[in-house]
Amino acid sequence: QPAPADFLDTFARAAEDGEVVLGVLVGSGLSGTFASAQAAAARFHGAPVHLVDSQGASLLTGLMVLKACELAEAAVPPEEIVERLNRMRRRSGVVITVDTFDRLLASGRVGRARALFGSMFSVKPILGVGLDGKLFKLAAALGRKRAIQALLDAVARQIPDGARVRFGIVWVGTDDIVAPVRESLRERYGRDV
Repeated sequence: QPAPADFLDTFARAAEDGEVVLGVLVGSGLSGTFASAQAAAARFHGAPVHLVDSQGASLLTGLMVLKACELAEAAVPPEEIVERLNRMRRRSGVVITVDTFDRLLASGRVGRARALFGSMFSVKPILGVGLDGKLFKLAAALGRKRAIQALLDAVARQIPDGARVRFGIVWVGTDDIVAPVRESLRERYGRDV
């Protein structure tokens, strides 16, 4: 988590090249980064600062940044960019599973007993990231293969019938899951996945 002073430096550099600073940041429910940026923005006087809480991380935040750049290139005012990004987030979802409980345990999101039980029996939690940026449980499965299916089922339950969807797949250290997940999504939602 960057300190407010780091954000002040970054805002100053951004203000050298532009009239407005717009930041899309990792979700406030996942990190204190957004609060740190808010503290810096309140003290910064080099240019107006607009911040967006992505209420997520990783690919979701990256897609929001790309959308912000597209809108800025089209001369959309910063306030409207923030509004559109917030609408984009309300319409987005993040569903994850983990192979190990190490990070969930380290972050305090699960206790030692649950992590030990999950590891012993190869229980894989299926988690969502809520609009508050916090993790919530959707399902659980035994083993990776069942976890992938449970994750895909959880995704399907969250998509309204007939909705147009765009997917991204993010993985860390388990690239063997990408092809089966992509193919399952393509079977359910079309070739554009």
